[in-house]
Amino acid sequence: NEQGVAACEDCRKRQLDHAVLTEDGFRDLGFHLFQRFASGFSLLNNHVIIVCHEVSVFAPAQFRPRSKVHVRWTLGKMMAERDVKSNENTAISLNDLLKVIAPDPSGRKLPPVEQWSPERSADIDMEIRADGSWWHEGGRINRKKLVKLFSTILRKDADGSHWLVTPYEKVVVHVDDAPFIATRVDRAGEAGEDQKLAFVTNVGDVVIAGADNPLRIETDAETLEPSPYLLVRGRLEAKLARPVFYELAGMAVTSPEDEGRLGVWSDGVFFDIGPAED
Repeated sequence: NEQGVAACEDCRKRQLDHAVLTEDGFRDLGFHLFQRFASGFSLLNNHVIIVCHEVSVFAPAQFRPRSKVHVRWTLGKMMAERDVKSNENTAISLNDLLKVIAPDPSGRKLPPVEQWSPERSADIDMEIRADGSWWHEGGRINRKKLVKLFSTILRKDADGSHWLVTPYEKVVVHVDDAPFIATRVDRAGEAGEDQKLAFVTNVGDVVIAGADNPLRIETDAETLEPSPYLLVRGRLEAKLARPVFYELAGMAVTSPEDEGRLGVWSDGVFFDIGPAED
């Protein structure tokens, strides 16, 4: 219909806003980079194909921008109707919370990067800056889906180095701080020892803090400024954005072992976050 055609044309003129893998989009990353990894994306080929169809002017109707707009509107409406912030008194179950912050709980399986040991390695000037942004050869990678795609093959080794890994090759990634940023926190269940804290990262990971995904605080020796981190998977961490840490501090209670310390409970584990104020 005319409205759909107009929407599609508008998206085409704006190169679909933040869509990924358009012809112009390849230049954001460098075509040789994609060629370098193409052979290693065997487990991800379906997703690459779908992404390419999504941004194609000639794509099937179900992949056109108007469908994406409708999906976003529907999700936005659901969030508005069901969103529950952790600082509210209303308790929400973990299952209901995950339906809001992770509408597709099944997701796609992450590639088994911990099992891959490619012999070839390279440094092609990839970096993740302290704000969580990804860069290649001095240019920012603005395609959100491309960043998410690369985040699924990111690995941190025991020596602290970060790599984009495929079965055939690995590329070093220079990380200023943590590779991910935790941009949201929600509390599931009644406040207290049985509550669960669900964090969402800037690349869409949903992590429940607990024994397998601990919170930790680093304190600068000179400024005494705390830097909070959450283990996402493997050795990869997310640094909590300042508003998220403030919200976490708002949920803090006295430590069961030291009245002079504060912390938060999640999934049966108490995490110390700092000293209690006088």
